[in-house]
Amino acid sequence: MYDRARAAMHNRGKPKKFRRGTKYHFTFRGLLTCAECGRFVTAETKKGHIYYHCTKRNKDYDCRQPFIREEALASEFTTILDRLAVMPESWIENMLS
Repeated sequence: MYDRARAAMHNRGKPKKFRRGTKYHFTFRGLLTCAECGRFVTAETKKGHIYYHCTKRNKDYDCRQPFIREEALASEFTTILDRLAVMPESWIENMLS
């Protein structure tokens, strides 16, 4: 019983792995943190759409960041990656070294 409780406490607050047979696959879950409070960003499904939002698990701070739909988040990632694609070759070599 002690070992099970210890394992549960160790995994607390960490994103759950995608399991075969689950209904939804959240693309960005476990990758993002809130810019305001630093907590993880989680995903949920409402009315057929996937929304991402701060977990707001900090008792000392009231985070006011709104939710964002997955389509808008994917669009922002695409914009950022497009900017990285036109990076000068010398910068890429410096980063890799």
